[in-house]
Amino acid sequence: MKLTMLLTGFLVSFAGIVIGLFLIKKPGRVIDLQKAFYLGINWKMEPVSLSREITSTRIMGFLLTVISVLSFLVCLVRFPHVFLSRC
Repeated sequence: MKLTMLLTGFLVSFAGIVIGLFLIKKPGRVIDLQKAFYLGINWKMEPVSLSREITSTRIMGFLLTVISVLSFLVCLVRFPHVFLSRC
């Protein structure tokens, strides 16, 4: 049970890091994906200021990456035996 929870924590942390880096590297693509999603549910969404939206998306990606790395490190420090026994 604990191992399953730990692996889930690592998976969520890894996914957060990947998504956060994507938000930082490709904010325009993320905004396009968001617009396409809302168009699919019959909503039209346009940012008031695209440059401000890109900056906000990059900041959100940075914060998500930092939180995910911290979460990963907490799992690593709290359960080092999982990694040491696998090596």
